[in-house]
Amino acid sequence: MKIRDERGRVYQVEESGDVSIQDFGRWKRAGRYRFAIYRERGKVYLFYRGMLKVFERVVEGRQEEDSGTTISPITGRITSVKVKEGDRVEKGQPIMTIESMKMETVIEAPHGGVVVRIYRGEGELVSQGEKLFDIEE
Repeated sequence: MKIRDERGRVYQVEESGDVSIQDFGRWKRAGRYRFAIYRERGKVYLFYRGMLKVFERVVEGRQEEDSGTTISPITGRITSVKVKEGDRVEKGQPIMTIESMKMETVIEAPHGGVVVRIYRGEGELVSQGEKLFDIEE
């Protein structure tokens, strides 16, 4: 899973063990560490060496099979669109942010290419499974 700290840095986390408060994982940035992890409402809490660190979970948009269309993983309001049609994007680049229950979810490009269509704009409501944008490789 990907997580983002308060400075916007993204980390890749490998989880192991059961899905509970007692989960353990490996944090792959500047080395490997063991830590306890707890997930709640889009936030990820890491307990490491007596410290508690809070992160935002990064959710990549789901792509429809055999197409360049990305669909919304959640229901909410689009708070920002960071690209426009015709822009070239890289895999993992933030495309838009959706707010749901006061939690923000960053939707990233599932692959590199050119944004050919954006279906929803800032301030609009979007339902889970609704089309967000198309990217052609």
